Amino acid sequence: MAFYISARCPECGAPARHPEGVLTFRCPFCASVLRIKDEGAFLKYIIPARVPPADAPLAVKRAMRAGQVDGLSAVRKIITFYKPFWYCKGMLFFAYADERMGASAPLMTDENDPPAQREFTAAIRDTERIANVTAKSWSHTFAANPGLAGPLLTLGIQAEVLTLEPYDSEQYQEALVAPITVDKAAAEETALAAAMNNMNIDRKRYSYSSLNFIGEKYFIIYYPVTAAVCEGDGGHTTVLLDGINNNFIAAIPGKEIIVETGAWEHSTSRFSLIAHRCPNCGHDLDPGGFNIVFYCRFCFSLWLLDGGDYRRLPKKTLKSTVAQGTIYIPFWRFTLELENAASGERYRTVGELAKLVKGGDLYLRGIPRENLIVFHLPALTASNATAALKLATRICGAQKEMPFDDMEEFPHAAFQGASLPLHEARQMLRVVAFSVIGRTDRKTVNFYNSMTVRDISAELVWYPFEEKGTMLIDQFLGFNVSKRGIAANDY
Repeated sequence: MAFYISARCPECGAPARHPEGVLTFRCPFCASVLRIKDEGAFLKYIIPARVPPADAPLAVKRAMRAGQVDGLSAVRKIITFYKPFWYCKGMLFFAYADERMGASAPLMTDENDPPAQREFTAAIRDTERIANVTAKSWSHTFAANPGLAGPLLTLGIQAEVLTLEPYDSEQYQEALVAPITVDKAAAEETALAAAMNNMNIDRKRYSYSSLNFIGEKYFIIYYPVTAAVCEGDGGHTTVLLDGINNNFIAAIPGKEIIVETGAWEHSTSRFSLIAHRCPNCGHDLDPGGFNIVFYCRFCFSLWLLDGGDYRRLPKKTLKSTVAQGTIYIPFWRFTLELENAASGERYRTVGELAKLVKGGDLYLRGIPRENLIVFHLPALTASNATAALKLATRICGAQKEMPFDDMEEFPHAAFQGASLPLHEARQMLRVVAFSVIGRTDRKTVNFYNSMTVRDISAELVWYPFEEKGTMLIDQFLGFNVSKRGIAANDY
């Protein structure tokens, strides 16, 4: 499902329609680069009603002919209100180990089959035991007030693109807006439960399992509902109609279920637009959708958007061995240690990691044993979570020495900004560590259940890939990944 926001450019006052959730975009009229100013609260949007209240009586008659409601004689009052929904999206990673006897094996996927690329077998299959990570990019909507218009549980019923407007738009100052009764913490629990059900995997079958929702974003979207208060043989009945297509939702006895005082709210959102400019030279930074890192092509400075402020970054990259066709992909580079909280065992070096990883003595031979464990994770909320996991697992599993140097400037056309914040990349460390280890013996499964992944240092670096058609070729390890799969997720 796609949403677009209708707003106004603060520079020229023209309409500045943009995809929902993006941080930066360009005004289509004056070409100014704009940034959404987020003051720390989740953003709220509203979907304009498409059906005029005058069409409600006809919709009630249609519902009576269809047998959805009966005994109504006249429509006495029509009210339009807005029901809140949580909209969440992100990358899902479900890791599980030690398949129990009698359980069916997870579906193996074919890399040549595009739909099957949503899943990824991250480790080595044994006869009776398995260590897998299933990954997918996922989005979901659910009611933030289940009590009103209860049957309208999700916005997934709408297949078309819907335009949203900022919640604080002038035309909605007097709108009747239902209160949010499912807070952010409860919304996160609901989203995880729905994701687990969507994965269709029973966690009880495994000795170890973990579900990680990474790079997630949450928004509130208000959806229009028409309430027609009708008279009938049994008294008053309120018929609820969809404000977009005028379809019947529910019929509720009583006429006072919709009131204009009490729990209904008329608060303002924190949505605002500001200019997106380089703090060093004042030129416009390029728009980047969901990016949080921006490169100035005038003074060659690099900036991280952190909590609404710009923080300058060093330009660290592996030097490319190819003059043409190089694309620089951002990675979070971690120096880390793995710890077994139960036994106190720690793994800090490649030699110690080789003892833990399945086949580690073979895969990590030739790597100095005293080297610290270093993980490289794509700094992207990728459009294909499977591709991001696969790439991270291969690079981290190799543990090849890759010194990064400061770069004077990036070839601008080849630079790609980061969209995965550091705190969310830290959440992904545990998933990738599980994928790299890949063992399913009892001792290792017990280790997974008490595993702590602690990073000693973290920095953003850029990794060069050679572009060949639809693929990106890793110049140092020889891996390849789909260019489309590793692109930032614009939802």
